[in-house]
Amino acid sequence: MLFQFPLDLINDYSGHMAMLFFLKVCGFHSVCPYWYNGYTTFLTYTPGWSFFTYPLYLLTNNVLFSTYLSLLLLFLLAFLFIFSFGKKYLSPLSSLFFFLLVFANPISIGNFIRLGRMSEFFSWVFFIPLFFLILIYKEKEFDRFFYFSFIFFYFILMISHPLVIILSHIYLLGFFFVLSFSQKIRLLFCSLLGLLLSSFWWLPYLRNIFSTSILDYSMGLRALDFSGPWLYDNLVGILLSFTLLFVLFFYLKQIRSRREFLFLSPLLLLVFLYLFRFSAFLPVLRNVYPDSIHIFFLFFIVYYFLRLNFSSFSSLFRILFFSFLFFILLFGIFFSIIHTPFFVPHGDLEEDVLTVLSSLPDDSVFYILPFYSSTSYSNAYYSYAPIYLNLSSSGGWSYSEKDAFYVSTFKAIPSSLSSGSCILAHEQISFVHTSHILATQNYCSLLSSCGFSFISQTGDVCLFQT
Repeated sequence: MLFQFPLDLINDYSGHMAMLFFLKVCGFHSVCPYWYNGYTTFLTYTPGWSFFTYPLYLLTNNVLFSTYLSLLLLFLLAFLFIFSFGKKYLSPLSSLFFFLLVFANPISIGNFIRLGRMSEFFSWVFFIPLFFLILIYKEKEFDRFFYFSFIFFYFILMISHPLVIILSHIYLLGFFFVLSFSQKIRLLFCSLLGLLLSSFWWLPYLRNIFSTSILDYSMGLRALDFSGPWLYDNLVGILLSFTLLFVLFFYLKQIRSRREFLFLSPLLLLVFLYLFRFSAFLPVLRNVYPDSIHIFFLFFIVYYFLRLNFSSFSSLFRILFFSFLFFILLFGIFFSIIHTPFFVPHGDLEEDVLTVLSSLPDDSVFYILPFYSSTSYSNAYYSYAPIYLNLSSSGGWSYSEKDAFYVSTFKAIPSSLSSGSCILAHEQISFVHTSHILATQNYCSLLSSCGFSFISQTGDVCLFQT
């Protein structure tokens, strides 16, 4: 993570590193020439993590080092937030237990350490103070500490990550339900202040969202796919849903409070919608990754598990329950070691691609035909090239920043070549203003047969000019 830029398939790091780099060299909400022949930075993606990490990047002038430091700092902040804001309900040992179960489980390790979903990690860390503020102040009158803390962390939340924004408002809705009328008004006022402070980002985002392709990605549909890499995700999702229902059932049974049930009702509704897969068809929720829902559920599973009065259970039940918990913890460790892949060192393919990229002229706009390799990810090269080679591309790490027609044209190029539609392929490549094409395997012969100008071959990587 400190010395090698990530180029493998399991990799969100490269996209976040590129946006951090763009913030420095292009600015915020500025036209940046490196992707898509020019796009406006952070118009359709939250800037929270990049703002947070930017001072580290200025100090180190190293995108790898600053991202690594940011990862460590976020883990430290997560623990400090749990320890300080949760001290009313959690002992120091319980705080450590809460931190480990939420942030050191296979889901979090896979998403935040291995995959590098830095913006979402940043968002969950700053969700922690809001999580505990709501638990504390649903039982007491608002004071100055609540107003300042809520407005600040709500503002951070609103520029952090779209999926966490959506899920956190389900939790806020339950908080709203149990407040008095005057508290409801004051909560709305605080929320409006937080919205006003963060409107520099979300207002342009909403204004442009329907002109981009971002809503075309229905990630919630993964909850319907029990094949391939999504099988484990869905099995874990079912297990977590039943676990949350189990924990909340015993918690509500012990306290017997209608007010608490009302507070938890939006969460319970989400659990049922997700468990029976209705969420995959509902607006907004269908755009939420299952992994994000799983992490959201974990907050409540761990917290309400720690709030249970186990002395009220029979000794046999306690033995069975804690034996099951111990088994789950061991299984989580085993699953993380076996299933979560290790970081992949650069091989011959990666070195060949980097060699070809370094040979491109400064004014070129390149396009990489998709690789069928677990060690190389074409989007990662779109991030590497501007940071280290000052090169521009007709693609980018995420396609959501461009309009739907550009995206569909860009994505159709490989199928046009494979089907022998050479005239259409030329038109599509011309439309996305590409000057050079990198390819491997059979795409090299397809490009040659379609009349593109061959320049060079390095190992398995060929370079053509349009």
